[in-house]
Amino acid sequence: MNDKLPLFLKQYRVLNKYLPRQHASFISFDQAFRRYEAGYAGEDRLIYFVEQAATFSFPYIRGLRMEAPSPFQMDWLILTEGFRVIFEVKAHAGTIYFDPRSHQLTRENEVFEDPLLQVDRQFAHLRRFFKQHQINPLPTYRYVVFVSPNVILKLQDFPEYTRIITSQKVPFVLEELLRQHPAQISTAENQRIITLLQNAHKERFLPILRKYNLTINQLMKGIMCDHCDQMMERVRLSWQCPVCGKRQREAHKQALYDWALLTENRLTTSIVRDILRVDSLDATRKLIYRSDLIKRGSGKNTYYEHPDLVNIIRN
Repeated sequence: MNDKLPLFLKQYRVLNKYLPRQHASFISFDQAFRRYEAGYAGEDRLIYFVEQAATFSFPYIRGLRMEAPSPFQMDWLILTEGFRVIFEVKAHAGTIYFDPRSHQLTRENEVFEDPLLQVDRQFAHLRRFFKQHQINPLPTYRYVVFVSPNVILKLQDFPEYTRIITSQKVPFVLEELLRQHPAQISTAENQRIITLLQNAHKERFLPILRKYNLTINQLMKGIMCDHCDQMMERVRLSWQCPVCGKRQREAHKQALYDWALLTENRLTTSIVRDILRVDSLDATRKLIYRSDLIKRGSGKNTYYEHPDLVNIIRN
């Protein structure tokens, strides 16, 4: 099971801390950020309904992303010894209409891609991966799950309406599939497959600054107090909030991680000096050294990587 916060959402949360509200890009950023947060919260709620199904504990992986044979990502993948299920999760609220001819979802004047086509493409990628690794092709079901309690689905004349469900229907669907499909592989083999998939999981940085036409100079600098959200000051080898008085000796480490997320894990001495608002170049270098950043390159090409992000793919 994998319930880690997705990398792109970590990047959005960090940018939300440092992007000035008056910036021209903030409105479009904020709309996307709220949408992604709602989607992830909806996926969290889905855990409850999956765990309501019978007494069986369904092994699952969330947010599985693989690069080969071509990049694809699944919201939810449930793997049992007798069958598998892919859930494409949607957090849309309001009245949703499905058009079987145009393969579109509509909500008032908004148009969305057909999520059934999305989940079927994911299955095609997964099937290819399983074939490459000689994995038994168990029956695999694909559903679109709407998780908002405020959604109204209009499915009249939609031929595949049974594959479009709300989260409340999930336990009943899983229980029925469990009755239909006895185990075909051992628990040990199923766990081997889960481990193989988890090891194949590859996250890629979202070029979030480029996406919103931002530069580092346009963002707020400094170390934000985690108690009152004010910028801290460097005082006697520590960081102190001038408002609430909180002191932290290593507050810069979280800031460096934040900015590594924003810069696709490519920090230079000048960037670190700027974002930490440190006057001394020597003090900046000491902070870098004490933060266990990994040095890459030499001379003018020197940059630093955060060790927790070294396996993330850059664009």
